[in-house]
Amino acid sequence: MPDTDHDLSVSTDFEGANPQTPAGVMREGAASFLIVPAQEEDNPNYKFRMDTRILNRAPEPRRITLHVDWRDLTYMEPRHHLFFRSGEHWQRVQGEVEGTFVNVTTEVPPGETWASLNPKYSYSDHLADLDRWREFSACGLTIQSIGRTAQGREIFVISVGRGTAGRAQVSSAGGEGTAGRAPTGGVLIEAGNHPYETSGAYCIDGMLRWLLGPGKAWTERVAMHFIPVSNPDGVAGGWCRLTAPGGVDTCHEFGRSSDPTCVAIRTFVEQLRPDLYVNIHGWMYNDLDNFRYEDQEAARFFLPALRGEVGGPVWRWRIQNSKPEEPAVTNTWWIREHLRARTLGFDIAWNRRTDEQMRALGASLLEAACEAAIALPPR
Repeated sequence: MPDTDHDLSVSTDFEGANPQTPAGVMREGAASFLIVPAQEEDNPNYKFRMDTRILNRAPEPRRITLHVDWRDLTYMEPRHHLFFRSGEHWQRVQGEVEGTFVNVTTEVPPGETWASLNPKYSYSDHLADLDRWREFSACGLTIQSIGRTAQGREIFVISVGRGTAGRAQVSSAGGEGTAGRAPTGGVLIEAGNHPYETSGAYCIDGMLRWLLGPGKAWTERVAMHFIPVSNPDGVAGGWCRLTAPGGVDTCHEFGRSSDPTCVAIRTFVEQLRPDLYVNIHGWMYNDLDNFRYEDQEAARFFLPALRGEVGGPVWRWRIQNSKPEEPAVTNTWWIREHLRARTLGFDIAWNRRTDEQMRALGASLLEAACEAAIALPPR
């Protein structure tokens, strides 16, 4: 039941909350709360999700303190903050680490404020964004459902563009020609394999905004496809890595799992046969992002994006040529081995970025992907 005896309350009564039940939030005072995040497994590498909602019933701003007990000393430093949103944008607030606790104090305005370890992106947020993007159908944007998850949620793909009409192909006479070029599978961007990793959803939002604005000319040359939420059950359940407790990892079990989510995305990718595949993950390093590639030719198009206004000295990148995976079961390596796509992966941290900077990075990465798709021949 709602707490109406105080001006401030913290709730978990929404889709995708973590902790998932009211038992994970305990009042310590009129403006102080203890929060214990939940995880579906004992795996400190992915214990990075907390999504709650604060309600301030007072007519003026109030200060609130959240004591977040992670109950695990591993990786406490990357959890030394929270993000808050009461308007359009998220604001990062630094906390103090004491043992397994991160203590954060901030001021919240009247009404509703979201409080998350990473800016939240729930399945309901995804559905609302799809409704927003449907308004651009006249610009060639389409949305399709490619299947349902084990719990019955739809998996959506957003597509924009006509095909790679600008790429030179070998003509029937054996020379370079431009006539009769057929559209190819183009570019596929996937995000959200692990539910706590919301970086990719915000990057894709920035990509779509760019395509419908400054990057609109690319829609005449490259077919682009986006899967912002590739693990709807895990996202909606408030989990960290898997589809559910005892469920699957849609990234690391992609090539061998019979889980409906993996099957639906695998079937779609087999039919699409993209030329270039980009997988965007989040992670929690404070001063480092990661660029993984297996194709030197494709990778060089992305390096300027990592050194530009959305990268540079403030955002350090580890750049690594990944070793082939045997057997190839993760999505990146499976798509490379079975479909011969050029595949790349990004692990992008929230800790130093605003939501607008994350969107700008997404736009920069998509522009690089478009350039690569046009310039490079199929493998």
